[in-house]
Order: sequence, then structure tokens, then C-alpha cells
Amino acid sequence: RSFKKGERVLVEAPLVGMQAETNRADAQVCGFCFRWVGTVESQIARRLLRGDMSSTCERNGVCKEFLENLRDGTTRLPLSSEAQFKLPEISKNEGGEVFCGVECANQSWARH
Repeated sequence: RSFKKGERVLVEAPLVGMQAETNRADAQVCGFCFRWVGTVESQIARRLLRGDMSSTCERNGVCKEFLENLRDGTTRLPLSSEAQFKLPEISKNEGGEVFCGVECANQSWARH
């Protein structure tokens, strides 16, 4: 058969995947499918609150309390509610691993 332009013709699950240990402190992603999770604000704050970045933020007038509020969700960035992309909410299991939803959490549990 012929395919239409833009039609998906194959979906293949990855054989192996893992998040680099050095990236775990910077990016919060699903422990199964590696999608970014949380909010854009929490991702930005997570990176900027790291020890090596916090002094740079302070020197440039970025308040640590503001970043903590971004991370915790009590402060939003301008226009973030109008953004065309939304990250999945964080779903955690008993071990503290982060997932993008129950389906990924269940698949991770079944496979590992």
C-alpha cells in the first residue's frame, strides 16, 4: 500500500535506554520513557539551583527564593500557561523514581 505524507509507518520500542548520571541533576525525566516531566519552571529552577550555577545567578540578580518558588510551583514564568507544549505531571513510585504517568510506572515495574 502507499503511505500518506506524515503518516507513521513504524513504531519501535528502544532496545536499551538510560539517562546519563551527569544529566540526572539537570533534567527531571520519566524513569521509563525519558520524557521531561514537571513544569518548565521546575526544570529551569532545578538547573539554576545547582551549586555550580547558584553563585552565577546571585551575581546576576536572580534571587534564590524566586528559583525555589519556581521549582515548587508557587511562582510561574510569564506566558508559561499559554505555552503550546505541556510537560506531563510528575508521578512517583514507592522507590522515589519519577514517571510521566501510571502506565510508564507499571511498565517499568514489569520490566525491571
